[in-house]
Amino acid sequence: MMTSLQILFGLSVGFMGFHIIGESPLPGCSALFIAGFLILAGIDRLSQLKE
Repeated sequence: MMTSLQILFGLSVGFMGFHIIGESPLPGCSALFIAGFLILAGIDRLSQLKE
């Protein structure tokens, strides 16, 4: 459950990053970086649970 919430939070942060990137690039790129990290960490945790 926690992993699904982490991936969902990463997707929402990524969406906000894409929305912000047009107005100010630095915070938008930072949000996309954090979103990618959250999503990849969640996917990694899911793959460890399946093994």
